[in-house]
Amino acid sequence: MSESAKRDSNSLMRALPEDLRQSEVVQAFLNEPLPTVTAMLTAALAMGREQMVLAGGRVAQAILRGRAMIQFGKELEDLHQKGKLRENYADTKYGFHSLVDLLKLIEEETPDDDKMRTAKALFAALNAPKVDEGEAIARYQLFHLVLKLSGSQLLLLSICHAFYKEKHFNDNSIQPSTQNWLNHVATRIGHNVHSLIVQDEEVLMRYSILTPRTWTDGSGVNFTNARLTDVGVRMCELIETYSHDIPGPTEASASSRTSVAQ
Repeated sequence: MSESAKRDSNSLMRALPEDLRQSEVVQAFLNEPLPTVTAMLTAALAMGREQMVLAGGRVAQAILRGRAMIQFGKELEDLHQKGKLRENYADTKYGFHSLVDLLKLIEEETPDDDKMRTAKALFAALNAPKVDEGEAIARYQLFHLVLKLSGSQLLLLSICHAFYKEKHFNDNSIQPSTQNWLNHVATRIGHNVHSLIVQDEEVLMRYSILTPRTWTDGSGVNFTNARLTDVGVRMCELIETYSHDIPGPTEASASSRTSVAQ
């Protein structure tokens, strides 16, 4: 690992709670696969190990937070080296603010891999070279919208984007009803709990990412663009384009363990 990466790791590690920063448990677990960490935490709790009993949940959160911070530091360096971020992005109108927003996301939410990867993709899109000011305004707003969404809402968004690319609803034989839309989404997700889909749909409609339901009783939908608004289409296009530069969960986990070990 380069000297700058080591400095990044040391700096990011300071985001851990002060009383856990030097914890041998936390430091050791940062270098282990999550299944191993889970098994060791469970065993320590069952054995009544004092540190685990008194701060088990906080230790687990600190481990996730520390791993995410270290991985993000490494990815920032990698994006810089590949020329995927503009050299002076921190000096731009939204550059440093977007960095702070991402660090706060890790610190306060400890998001799942899907949300974190999507947020990083929008961060890369916002701070990419040759993005003019007008486009940066739009990308910053889209970046902030992504930060407000949950992993399941982002999953629903990705399914709608897949339908959009496949022209899934262009067949006029499909009645544009809410029930039909829910059935198609449920089949693609792999479960039939429509109420869960409806909860996420409501959030995406509230942020004007999906078009609202139609008919007076809300039993219809508009299948144009698979229900994606212009905001939804643009967000999905940016996520798809810039996600290629962000490692997937398996790659990130292996890379993070290598960085800590070095």
